[in-house]
Amino acid sequence: MIPGLDGTKRTWGKIISQLSKLGEVYSYTPIFYSKYKKSLTEKDIILSNHCEQLFENIHLKKNQKIILISHSIGSYFAYQFAKKYKKLVILSIMLDPAFMGPVGKAF
Repeated sequence: MIPGLDGTKRTWGKIISQLSKLGEVYSYTPIFYSKYKKSLTEKDIILSNHCEQLFENIHLKKNQKIILISHSIGSYFAYQFAKKYKKLVILSIMLDPAFMGPVGKAF
């Protein structure tokens, strides 16, 4: 689950709770979403860094695939992740994405 800018556990907690009944759920929130981060570094804003961090934090078993669920600007991260890790992603569900992307096309 990759939320939008105002994504919080309070907002998405019920959905994550229900999804976790189906399997493991990992929620990723980029550091620059934080209202408390006073200064950003280059590492904070480069999408590939977030994709790598997300990949490192989801502990996949051999040949395990994932479904990405994202909202708003989080859909941009999900799209970039799916492009980078094509063999891992079987489906990407974008809820009210903040950009217009290739709808219904393979990554």
